[in-house]
Amino acid sequence: MFENTSLRRLAAGVGAIALAAAGLLGGVAYADPGPGQEGAPDQGSIIVHKRVGTEGTRGNGTLLDPAPGTALPGVEFTVQRVGVWTGGACVAIDLTTNAGWTAAQLAVGPNPGAPATSAEEGKLCAAGSAVSKTTDVSGEATFDALALGLYYVTETNAPANVIDRALPFYVTIPFASKQGASETAPTDWLYNVNVYPKNATADKPTKTIGLDQVDLVVDADITWTIAQTIPTLSGVGSTFTEASIVDQLDPRLTYKSGAPVIENVTGDQLVAADYAFTNVNGKLTWVLSESGLSKLKANQGKKLSVELVTTVTSVAADNTTAGTITNDATVSFNDKPQTTETEPYSYWGNLTVTKQDVSSKAKLAGAEFKVFAQVEGLCPADMPTSGAIATGTSGTDGVVKWDSATPAESPLGLFIANSATPIANPTRNYCLYESVAPVGYVANAAPQTVTITTADNASLAVTVDNTKQTVPGLPLTGGVGTAVFGATGLVLVLGAIAGGTALRRRQSAN
Repeated sequence: MFENTSLRRLAAGVGAIALAAAGLLGGVAYADPGPGQEGAPDQGSIIVHKRVGTEGTRGNGTLLDPAPGTALPGVEFTVQRVGVWTGGACVAIDLTTNAGWTAAQLAVGPNPGAPATSAEEGKLCAAGSAVSKTTDVSGEATFDALALGLYYVTETNAPANVIDRALPFYVTIPFASKQGASETAPTDWLYNVNVYPKNATADKPTKTIGLDQVDLVVDADITWTIAQTIPTLSGVGSTFTEASIVDQLDPRLTYKSGAPVIENVTGDQLVAADYAFTNVNGKLTWVLSESGLSKLKANQGKKLSVELVTTVTSVAADNTTAGTITNDATVSFNDKPQTTETEPYSYWGNLTVTKQDVSSKAKLAGAEFKVFAQVEGLCPADMPTSGAIATGTSGTDGVVKWDSATPAESPLGLFIANSATPIANPTRNYCLYESVAPVGYVANAAPQTVTITTADNASLAVTVDNTKQTVPGLPLTGGVGTAVFGATGLVLVLGAIAGGTALRRRQSAN
């Protein structure tokens, strides 16, 4: 019915491109009869083995054991039977005929293109309904009970971390599998064709925070680091078509500085011309240009990172997030964005200090306070002569306004902790000293330990009482003192009268 040599020659042309996406070596296949021969199957299957890795040499349709690369589940493939536009109709290619194998040669070439969607006489077309399946945990998807013919295989969906999808490819059932590398190597017919298309995947990016916070008062800077491994592309012809980093800042943060770099770069480092930067209402975006994408391709497997410096502008927020600042980021390669798998935390709290008279509770102006970080977990008995992180003075309402802001304001925002993971009840102790008392009052000599926390809407209120200065005593009036002065006066008067009488008697006697 058919001449096997002729069929194999036709099939070899299609076979040369059928498994171009597989990129793997194969073993010896079981020899089935050729199409149309006695005992030949009338159906076959395409078994997709989805793997992560780079392309190898072209496969030959046989099962590989062990399969190279790592299995990739969750990837959807669509298989479409192919025909030829004939008289305005799409007629499926039948590979039980020589005419079918001749038509299949339309799929031969370095870039044969997808089946035509509009009726173009003699062009390849989509015959019948396509079938889609998703790879299982072993990375496999089997399309079985397929009629003998030409099929177009496309990767139609993939997990978010897949940044370099397999290129579409054609495959015939049966497939003429060449059993060796030489031109004269024999071929065998395969009705169950194994294909190994490769993908490049990207690990999730990370976001970290500097744990050693130098500045402890609001308006301090926090350093965050966004990092992502540059994916290894799956093939020589693969490339990066897009790469970007996006970071939406918390409203209590403002941007200060940051630029993408390639760690341990080979060749030239990224420069300003390699990316475009925008800051729209705290949404920071770095988009790599063509020159930047080329540098990524030259540094596959290395780290792309941004050291982002932000400034804390306030502590206030609603009751559930007051004092708690989080920040994540999104990194995209080839329009496949992924959010950082870690979300670091920065904790802050407010301190309000009010000055009043210990007795009358009247608010006092003119008291000066200083805040210091603890020294080895303690507040020294004597106020340090230097190193205050904030100084403030009480106003007529008794509330201390701090000079860490211009103009001075209250409350004072203080740092609690930076952490890679959530902290259940973050706290930090500071030392509060009264450095100058209001006029006429005695300053509190002892330091006061204040514990800053995110509890109670991240707000701590402290009231400091003052006593008046000791003053000299005034003369006593009334009571026992009056009686004493009265008796003394009476004695003096009587003494004067007696003295006067005696004097007159002496004068008369003379």
